[in-house]
Amino acid sequence: MNRLKPAFAAVPLACALTFAPAAANTGGQRQVSVELVFLWKGLPVFRMNIDAEITARRYDVRTRSRALGVVWAFTRWTSTSRAEGRVDGPQLRPVQYLSDSKFRSRKSLISLTYPGQGQTVTRITPPKSREDWTPVPEALQQGAPDPLTAIVARLRPGGGNPCSWSGEVYDGRRRYRLSFLPDGEDTLKKSMWNRYAGPAIRCKVMTKTIAGWHKKSLAKKAKPRPPATIWFARFKGIGMWLPVKLVVHSRWGEIRGELSRFKLTPAK
Repeated sequence: MNRLKPAFAAVPLACALTFAPAAANTGGQRQVSVELVFLWKGLPVFRMNIDAEITARRYDVRTRSRALGVVWAFTRWTSTSRAEGRVDGPQLRPVQYLSDSKFRSRKSLISLTYPGQGQTVTRITPPKSREDWTPVPEALQQGAPDPLTAIVARLRPGGGNPCSWSGEVYDGRRRYRLSFLPDGEDTLKKSMWNRYAGPAIRCKVMTKTIAGWHKKSLAKKAKPRPPATIWFARFKGIGMWLPVKLVVHSRWGEIRGELSRFKLTPAK
């Protein structure tokens, strides 16, 4: 069951990256709380919660993920992440990014701090957990934001279509390029798991690793998986784009994410 870890850990990251404010309602404080349930062959396998607050001066984005059902019984997998920073006019200045995970009895913590001038200080606990990954050169640890900050920065007011951007990020283990590409529009219907019904834009999401590979994947010469698909809906009255549906491909087949709960607080 240890093979489950890389695939299931990748899905919450893709989900977390999709939170962003839209071009409207540019002032004041906004808060959003979202829950998505991920299904494999119709069975819930894990849950993810996103809580975010953005004001004129600061931003704070948090994610919490937990395996469910049989997957929980075998893995006891949990993961959290948090990005905090300052809003400086058109720029976001990250202060700290934390990401911790637990798989069975194995725990790891990644801490990124930003002392200034584009510098990034990386700390991974325990240090031995680095051994599963090829190292990212010091130079490539610099000058790239964490995943959560990158999305908020790209899709702040005036950013336009959330399906039309590309940029590099560094998460403590990998530096990679994320590309969101437009893929049409759909009208979604409510389901047993999804609370949203209405129009949504569809994006293809691709990742390209620049540095930092999982050693087992290199040894097996794993083939790249198809891009993920994410549907965004813009909620009237609050000016926010939210992920309402996701499809990610794993070696075990398709994993589908559904918007099971949301709470929005308009700009004040």
